Amino acid sequence: MTQLVTVPGDLGSADVENTLLPFHHALHRTELFTDAALARLIDAHPREDLHVHHMRGTCEVPVHVDADIGALSGEQVLAAIRRGKIWLSVVHIEEAHPEYARLLHELYDALEAQSAIRTLRRTRLANLLISSPTAEVFYHADAQPNVLWHIRGRKKLIVYPPWDERFLSAANRELCLLGMLVDDVYDPALDAQAVTFEMQPGDAVTWPQSTPHRVVNVEGLNVSISSEHHTKLSKRRQRVAAANWFLRNRFGLATRSLCTDGWGAIAKRSIYLACRAAGKLVGRDRLVPVDPDVTATIRLDPNDPRGFVEIRGA
Repeated sequence: MTQLVTVPGDLGSADVENTLLPFHHALHRTELFTDAALARLIDAHPREDLHVHHMRGTCEVPVHVDADIGALSGEQVLAAIRRGKIWLSVVHIEEAHPEYARLLHELYDALEAQSAIRTLRRTRLANLLISSPTAEVFYHADAQPNVLWHIRGRKKLIVYPPWDERFLSAANRELCLLGMLVDDVYDPALDAQAVTFEMQPGDAVTWPQSTPHRVVNVEGLNVSISSEHHTKLSKRRQRVAAANWFLRNRFGLATRSLCTDGWGAIAKRSIYLACRAAGKLVGRDRLVPVDPDVTATIRLDPNDPRGFVEIRGA
């Protein structure tokens, strides 16, 4: 039987809170990610959790356009994606499909058995990414630690140094940890310090929380799982960031440090969690900001050379 996850022996003890960890998996050898399986998954998934984006502009001037799927079937959605610079994120496949939930935990359990990663099991989630041969994801960072499990096609994953304010400012790192969409200012000169992975089916990489990265597809319909998780440390860091924002914006305190150790960090987290609990009881507004809702301005169309048409009046 093929081993589901293989971590090179010399990387098994790597400090995954601060360094990158490339390894291998066997998802591409299963039948769960063929065109037929993907079409069935799209058809069965809640429509509100099918997030489609068209990437325009450049890394220096990124433009994200949200798209509507309408009444297209899974097969038609795949046909449209093949035509243009389109990304489909099938969000939280572990919630709607038991076979993918089992697979997600098998992957993480196997990864943890061979590496220093120790996730909080209840925080594991998976988004299935299906994207066009020429699509890209612009320079950005994510709130949770990620694993990119590449399954079909070829892509370049470019990852920048973690915890370095030259690549993600302190202010934007805080917003990122709060779950806000952060596209920090990109400069091609930053690439000289980046690590580039030529991703083939069976390749996987994980990187520390809020590490800037970008993706450029190279060939074929690209299929990957982007999984997210928390560790005890990443969860503490996220709460410290929330406490900083809350205490600074509600009480005018100069709280910016993301240090997770010491009495100061404990006090900040405790105050924030207490205020959050009180807010839930009395119906108070959220304590930290959220991204605004967006409106789709294009609709996928497998018959259009671009893979979409404009929505009139949008």
